Amino acid sequence: MAIPERTRSGTDDGTPPEAPEAPAAAGQAAATPATAATTPAAPGEPTSRRKALILGTLCITLFMAMLDNVVVNTALPKIGSQLHAGVTGLQWVVEGYSLVYAALLLTGGTLGDRLGRKRVFLTGVVGFTLGSMLCALSGSIGELVAARMLQAVGAALLTPGSLSIIRNTFPDPRERARAIGLWSGISGLGLALGPAVGGPLVDAFGWSSVFWINVPIGAVALLVGWRVLPEFHDGRDRFDIPGQVTGALGFGALGWV
Repeated sequence: MAIPERTRSGTDDGTPPEAPEAPAAAGQAAATPATAATTPAAPGEPTSRRKALILGTLCITLFMAMLDNVVVNTALPKIGSQLHAGVTGLQWVVEGYSLVYAALLLTGGTLGDRLGRKRVFLTGVVGFTLGSMLCALSGSIGELVAARMLQAVGAALLTPGSLSIIRNTFPDPRERARAIGLWSGISGLGLALGPAVGGPLVDAFGWSSVFWINVPIGAVALLVGWRVLPEFHDGRDRFDIPGQVTGALGFGALGWV
């Protein structure tokens, strides 16, 4: 009896039929995007949340330094009347800060390269916050000028370190450009808001309030920065003391002029 055509195995020439394609291939291809989507970030690169905390810490400390640099001008009349200071003393309250800041800015960047950006940055935050507290507690114009100079030392340590930390935290050029833009914008905002913030503070709480406002901001920045900021340095072996002294004298002279 003849075998029905639909039940014959093989083809007419006797070669076996080709095996059907396995359906798992489609499933495997479909799973590939999901696998790629869960690929972890590069080792050592901060997560998006940590990057946001790092940038926020750097911005708030710079805002504090820039705001204080301007807001003190609104408190000068009351400082002069309560501390019995003349024009020369009040001028040193402002210019003493600018002079020390300009003279030590280059040194602050070099110390960050050698000792670590995080360490020097946090030291600057401590110095600025402590200087702000001493400014608020000052009982004479001499004490206030000395405390303002301590503030300037802290600002000179934290400012160059903050920009260097941004450069290393955001390796992608576009992401880094956005971070630096925000960092610069916050700096300008601090300078712009200084008179608007300082006037009501001085009228309501006295001249010392323009310095007390920095203490809680600095404390928060110190705690958060200690936890989230990365540590790195260039490991340079030689500290160019003559060059640092020359730079400090040169920038200090420009600040004096």
